[in-house]
Amino acid sequence: MTLLRLVVALAALALATSGCARTAVDDITITLDNLTDTPIGLYVNGEWVGTYAAGASTEQPLGDHGGAPYAVEARSDSGAVLATVRVNEAQARALAQDGPAVAIEQGVPCGVIRIVVGELGPDEVPAPAASVPPGPCP
Repeated sequence: MTLLRLVVALAALALATSGCARTAVDDITITLDNLTDTPIGLYVNGEWVGTYAAGASTEQPLGDHGGAPYAVEARSDSGAVLATVRVNEAQARALAQDGPAVAIEQGVPCGVIRIVVGELGPDEVPAPAASVPPGPCP
C-alpha cells in the first residue's frame, strides 16, 4: 500500500508541474537566417557563438552568457553590428513559458539578416526588412 501511495503522489506531482516552465531560459532557441552574401558572426552579450556562411540558417541555444538582459547580435567580419535583438529579463522568462518571440529582419547593403529569439507562431513572421541600396557589408 505504501508503494502505491508513493506512485500516486509522484504521478500527481508530475501532472501538477506539467504546466510549468517548458524550457530553461538557457535553452531558448536563437534562429539566425543569414540572407547576405557574406559570413555573419552570432554574438550573445558580446560572446561569440559561431560564424555562419552566406545563405546559412542556424538554431543555437540562448545560453547563459551572463544572463538577462541579452543582446543578440549579428556582426560582419569587420566587427560591425548589423542587427541586434534585445531580450530583457521579463521577456526571457516569458519565452521560457512559450511566450511571444522577439524578432528582427534587418536590411543591410549585402542582403537581409533575420534573428528570432524564441519560437514564432505558425502565422507569425518578423516585420519585413526595409529596403537598403545594395553594396558591400560594413
